[in-house]
Amino acid sequence: MQKLFLLAVVGLVGCAQAQASSPKKPKAAPKASASAHTAAHEPKHGHAAHEASSPGSARKFMVPFTWEAKADDPLARTRLFMREAMDDNRQHTKQHGTAFFERVREAEHPRATLLTCSDSRVQHGAFDRTPEDDVFTIRNLGNQVATSEGSVEYGVQHLKTPVLMVLGHTRCGAVKAAMGDFSREGPALAKELESLAVPKSKTPPEAAAWLAAVKDNVSDQVARALRQFGSEVEQGNLTVVGAVYDLAGDMGAGPGRLHIVDINGNTDAPRIEAFTRAVQGLPPAAAPKVAGPETPAKRRASGTQVLSVRDLDGLRALKADGPTPGVTPTDPTRALAIAPAHH
Repeated sequence: MQKLFLLAVVGLVGCAQAQASSPKKPKAAPKASASAHTAAHEPKHGHAAHEASSPGSARKFMVPFTWEAKADDPLARTRLFMREAMDDNRQHTKQHGTAFFERVREAEHPRATLLTCSDSRVQHGAFDRTPEDDVFTIRNLGNQVATSEGSVEYGVQHLKTPVLMVLGHTRCGAVKAAMGDFSREGPALAKELESLAVPKSKTPPEAAAWLAAVKDNVSDQVARALRQFGSEVEQGNLTVVGAVYDLAGDMGAGPGRLHIVDINGNTDAPRIEAFTRAVQGLPPAAAPKVAGPETPAKRRASGTQVLSVRDLDGLRALKADGPTPGVTPTDPTRALAIAPAHH
């Protein structure tokens, strides 16, 4: 009996020790708040959950969603943008109808290759209300030929667009960055900025210098395009137009205006004015009154040129003063051979 009693005591002590040494069941975690949920699920610098089916396969991240988030939270902005994108797409398809998509589904037939800046403030609506199947668009930092050479070549030589428009814009951040010190930027971004041939400034550039750099960059890109596509220009199959979209009104004609600053390498004002008036179907600018019979000599002496698309002398004035690399204008009447402007 005493032996059985001792065994029972030992058993009770062992159970008590085992219970004391076993981990206690953790309490239920408090429910996370909406903001904590958003922060926990927002991808940050590669910390998002991902899975790979096999080594070397594409990484897969979570599909984000959010609720009760602040309006400026990244996921809240994503949700709003995607909602508007889907709504706008429904309106787009309804507006165009099936006939439009039947016409364009097999091939594209653009009239212009557009090389413009990636800046979100520069959009087709500034100069073309119907860009679909009309504008082959290429975008990069600073509207550069070199960084998108293959795409530009495709538009000009494969799609056979009669217009190559290089479109810069005022207050261009890429041009401003290239004028300053960008040594701390990543190698990919620095490489794109290095190819912008703009004057350097140790301090933030003044407005006039910034605007001049924007215009000079457009002309530099036009020159690059002429070196590559000079034969198309010489044959009259291509017109290279350099333009600046003035979103700030820095060029004196109010905000939102499109300014042509270069035509096939020509940047002087009389030629630009003659071209812009001609493509709009406007009469030539009136010549200033000169005492006595007006002669070409007096016209030159007055420092003005009257250029008319209906006058051979005026058309010849559209030719470059000096040879452009790869370009030898032979037929001045082809300088204005582009499609009529939309009205």
